Amino acid sequence: MKNPTPRIRMLDGFNEGWIEFENGEASSRKGEVALKTVLQMLIEREDKRPHVEGDCLAGAVTGLNRF
Repeated sequence: MKNPTPRIRMLDGFNEGWIEFENGEASSRKGEVALKTVLQMLIEREDKRPHVEGDCLAGAVTGLNRF
């Protein structure tokens, strides 16, 4: 992305609560998920994806299996 600042500010706004979805709390979900859980889900999803030679995501997620 040429200028990531607006996107970063938007994400900060959602995370810090000064930007909210149209219907407020009723249309958003908030919670906590451990990093290990997220990485495991990505690895499992990647294992189900057909692998393509030179696929950056495949290489990156496969590399996470070492941790």
